[in-house]
Amino acid sequence: VGYARFRPYFEGKATLEDVVAEIKRATRRLIRHQYNWFRLSDPRIHWFDVAHTPPEKIEAFVRKWLEE
Repeated sequence: VGYARFRPYFEGKATLEDVVAEIKRATRRLIRHQYNWFRLSDPRIHWFDVAHTPPEKIEAFVRKWLEE
């Protein structure tokens, strides 16, 4: 999501604000599709809240998982 959506801006068919708004909409759609695809309740997937989890903790988890 992103760079391809700048085409209308470069062609003079959209403003930068329009392009940014479209990128945000497309990103939200992608997130919804990913949530539906991955199912939050799937026990095989470990979700991290990257806003509140230190990167070192995530890295340690992944390293441990790879060693199993």
